[in-house]
Formats: sequence, C-alpha cells, structure tokens
Amino acid sequence: MTPRFTIAPGYHPGLPAADYHRFRAASASALKTINAGTPAHLKREWDTPEDPTPAMQWGTALHWLVLEPHDPSPVAVTPETYTVPEDAKPKKDGPKPGESVPWNPLAGPCKDWAALQRAAGKIIMRPDEFLALRKTALAVNTHPEAGPMLREARFREATIVWEDARQVPCKARLDAIGYHGSDPFIVDLKTTTDASPAGFARKAWELGYYLQAAWYVDTLAERWERDAPRFFFVAVEKDSGLVSVHQATDAFLEAGREAYRRAMDQFAEAWHSGVWPGYPEEIHALDVPAWARKGGA
Repeated sequence: MTPRFTIAPGYHPGLPAADYHRFRAASASALKTINAGTPAHLKREWDTPEDPTPAMQWGTALHWLVLEPHDPSPVAVTPETYTVPEDAKPKKDGPKPGESVPWNPLAGPCKDWAALQRAAGKIIMRPDEFLALRKTALAVNTHPEAGPMLREARFREATIVWEDARQVPCKARLDAIGYHGSDPFIVDLKTTTDASPAGFARKAWELGYYLQAAWYVDTLAERWERDAPRFFFVAVEKDSGLVSVHQATDAFLEAGREAYRRAMDQFAEAWHSGVWPGYPEEIHALDVPAWARKGGA
C-alpha cells in the first residue's frame, strides 16, 4: 500500500518536479480531472501516465528559462554536426570516417545521441527552436507587467504539502509567489495558442484554470497569509512569443472554489474507500439536446 505521505507535510523549496508529480495527493490537476470527468479518469491517469506532448515539453522548457534558469537545463540542443564513425563503411562521393558532417537525425550516431538524451529525461531541441525559446523567455521577463512581477517573486516553483480535515494528503506547486509591499500575489505561467483577452478567457474556462487559481489562492491564504493573494496568469503564445497578463476576478475564483470543493468531496471518498467510480451504471436516456431543437424548445 502506498504511504499516505511520500513527501512530508510542509514547504519544500527546490523539490524536483518529478518528485512532486510522483506523489499521489489531491492537487489542482487531479481535481480538474475529476471535475471534467470522474474519479476513474484520475485513477487511469495515475496508473497509465502518458508521455508529454511536444507542446507540454516546450512549456516545461519555458518554465525552466523563466523561473529556474540557474537550475540544470532540461533541454539538450542538437549539435550542428556529428563525426562519421571510424568503422562506418565509406560511400562513393560520401563523407569519410572521421569527417565532421551536418547533423542528420536519421543517421545512426545522431539517433544514438538522441536516445541517450531521452534516457536522461532531456527535452531535445534544434538550435533554432532553442533560440526561439530564449527569445520567448526574454519577452516574458521584459514584459511591462509580467517582468516586474517575476522580479518581485520571493519564491519560485514553491511546493506545499498538507493534510486536510478529512485526512487526505494535498499538494500544490506554485510557479511564483511575491509581495508588492505587503500585498501577496501568485503568478502562474501558461503556454497557449491564443493569449488574447477573449481567447485566453475561453481557454481558461475550458481547461479548468479557474479551479487551479482558487486552489492556489486558498492554499496560500490558509497557510501563509491572512489575506487572500491576487492571482495572475502570464499567458505566452508558443508560435508568436506574444505575452499577456490576466488577473483572476472574484467571480472567477468563486467558480473555481465551488468546482474544487465538489471534486474534493469525490476525491476524499475515493481515497478512503479505494473505489474510484466512473459514470453511473444505470441506462441513460438519449434525447435530442435542448440546443438542437428547433426554436430552442
């Protein structure tokens, strides 16, 4: 049986992300999964984790450059060239063993290099991709709103672990926590396809960011602060590198609070019972939805 706490309750500065994600507990991401589906969906995520998508890897790399640039790099940049192995069979008019030739991801030595990097948990990027990433990180750090917030941040990648009143382990990992005077604030860095006010608002609702914002605000308010902190999303478009900042309103946070409390009730029951239910087992009536009926009737 998995111990209740593989990470002790408290504040853990510098905790590796892999250790945080490995620790099973109620979290913003876990509760978002239940809120959008069922406890069974969360159990499946835990038991059969999927490999990160290229977009997720890019976001991880951006987090490192913006929030933890002094930590070891999670990125391996492909070299410009590779050396033809000495035991390679020469081809007519082709490169000779020992010669340096342009990097070719299909060449054996390049495949071997890539396999070693992946085995070490590295994100592989071409030089041009890494340069674009650095430019995007610079755009975040020099943004007139996002830049000062990040410079004022006292804690980055702050992990907090606790046990709630129902003896359920809980966790949160906040990108950045800062103080403007005595006024606390939280910053969460998000990569997106649309950072415009309307576009990001739509994505934030679809992806359950309201639940995450409320979970983080309440976590900090209840454990560190007397007053609830302000919450900001720094949204970054991957393709354009454009940046925008969005502050969570009271209504946005209240919607998230209601959502995470509902999901937390389901999580706590499943945690203690060991039963992670899916959809109700009875037969469901399948009717024409109201929005599809003529005249909306």
